Amino acid sequence: MKFKINNKIEFVFDSNDKKYNDLITYFKNNYLNIMDFFGIKNLKKPLIIRINDNYDDFKKQCAINNNIQIDEVPFYAIGYAKDDKEDSISYINHLSLKEVKKIDYFKDKTEDDFNKGIMHEFVHICHFQMCNYDFKGEEWISEGIATYLSKQYENATFTASITDIKNHKTIEYHNYRALFDILMNTYSHDEIINILKGNYSKTLIDQILS
Repeated sequence: MKFKINNKIEFVFDSNDKKYNDLITYFKNNYLNIMDFFGIKNLKKPLIIRINDNYDDFKKQCAINNNIQIDEVPFYAIGYAKDDKEDSISYINHLSLKEVKKIDYFKDKTEDDFNKGIMHEFVHICHFQMCNYDFKGEEWISEGIATYLSKQYENATFTASITDIKNHKTIEYHNYRALFDILMNTYSHDEIINILKGNYSKTLIDQILS
């Protein structure tokens, strides 16, 4: 089943589940606000959002996208955004909620969680394009804005180690949201956009947690 949001964005579903109507509505209600935040009026290229019912196929594609072996795909990988400069099409590949809930770690995921996960990947697409595919910042910045604009982990508290952040270790995602909440409460929108372009001091993490 396919559904066009506009002339650039198309959902491709592996099944014909009518429950996806709620996802479509959710996406329509939120995607323009995300584009507005980044100052994007139109995406640079077509975007296909695939809702994948085949976990084995998803892992294979995820491995190819990250240039790793299939057995190296982490268990928490349930969606990703691919939008390289040389690509003619942007791509989001996300497991369906049915498949996500088969993973023990995510067995309690709700439809709301799932919808926000799709928006999370869309934020990455917009961020890539705003930076003209040349973001030189750190993971906590890119994941922070993705969790913030997708409204994931609201009212989160930072519980990770600042050392892990500095050593570029992947941490629980609520920590990225907590850090970005601090940024949003500290800096203007223009300053945030500059940070999202990678224009910030590497001592920024120390400054906001001091």
